[in-house]
Amino acid sequence: MDAGLWVDPQLGEQSFGEYGLRWLEGRRDLAPATVALYENLLTKHVLAHVGGVALGAITLETGQRLIAGLQDGGVGLNTVRKAGTLFRQIHQASVDEGLVAKFRLTGLRLPKEPRPEARFLTQSEFESLLPHVDADLLGAVLLGAFAGLRIGEVFGLQVGDVDIAAGKVSVRRQIQEQRGAVTYRAPKTASSVRTVAIPGVLVEVLAPLVEKREPGEALFVTESGAVVRPSNFRHRIWNPAVIAAGLGSVPFHALRHSSVSWAVEHGAHMRLIQQRLGHAKVTTTMGVYAHLVDHLDQELAETLTDGIRIPVAPPPRPQRCGEHRGLVSSPERWLSTFKGFGVVGDTGIEPVTSCVSCKRANQLRQSP
Repeated sequence: MDAGLWVDPQLGEQSFGEYGLRWLEGRRDLAPATVALYENLLTKHVLAHVGGVALGAITLETGQRLIAGLQDGGVGLNTVRKAGTLFRQIHQASVDEGLVAKFRLTGLRLPKEPRPEARFLTQSEFESLLPHVDADLLGAVLLGAFAGLRIGEVFGLQVGDVDIAAGKVSVRRQIQEQRGAVTYRAPKTASSVRTVAIPGVLVEVLAPLVEKREPGEALFVTESGAVVRPSNFRHRIWNPAVIAAGLGSVPFHALRHSSVSWAVEHGAHMRLIQQRLGHAKVTTTMGVYAHLVDHLDQELAETLTDGIRIPVAPPPRPQRCGEHRGLVSSPERWLSTFKGFGVVGDTGIEPVTSCVSCKRANQLRQSP
């Protein structure tokens, strides 16, 4: 037992599985998609390995056994990481509730997963895609490419979020699908609530969708007037268009990445790109897109000299004799260091050209 800590052992006798499911049921603050993710992780992965372990019996070895069991079972690294993180989170909650005396998973190591390489479209690839997109939903694609909106933000837009006169779109909510139901939630983070300028061509595309409609109506709707679901858009519009354009497998989120790539090519500052994307910190933006600016280093180096006149070679240094420069023990060393001097006998040196100090001294002596 840990010194200074005491918890009734009977409180920790309930199983992790029993407590974990009750904990999840009580998390009313979580988004529906997050609840579904946690439920899937618990029921399919975590509880199969540690569900029967009592809360008070959980140790670092318990967590290690969970991670090893998932990896041995061929579970993907990303899922293993999420399952391990959820296991730690629930264990911490049991400590916070006073059911367990101490958090015991501090040293639990989760497998690292390399960041998947982002997919970028060139402008020519993007142009080849557009003819295959339904005209009524062309604006959704352009918002992803020219405003960097996420797909949930695109279809969460309402008519009142589009300011045609100012050429701006305000992101105030996102749409989510959960078990067949559509809900609106706040954007991903507080910084994701933002207003983004859009180009004139996009204003022209969105204008007909805004005219003579109520501000609270969904911007993109089906023929029956229902809001367009992201899943239906991917299945019926986006994926067929990508295939028809011969682009292979391209997620809608690639438009957001491509938007950043094009902005960088046009010299946009990362701080501005961060604001348009809705990232909380510029370090987040740099972490994802820093490689896009690597090739601009040489261009920047050359740009720094624009307008500055620099001499091709520095002016020659004035030559001085040994007396005024400082005698050197070896004439050869002198010669290897300074040009324009010759050896005199075996003992000394003298300048082949006039010493500026001697010349100045002679001028002073000859002056009246």
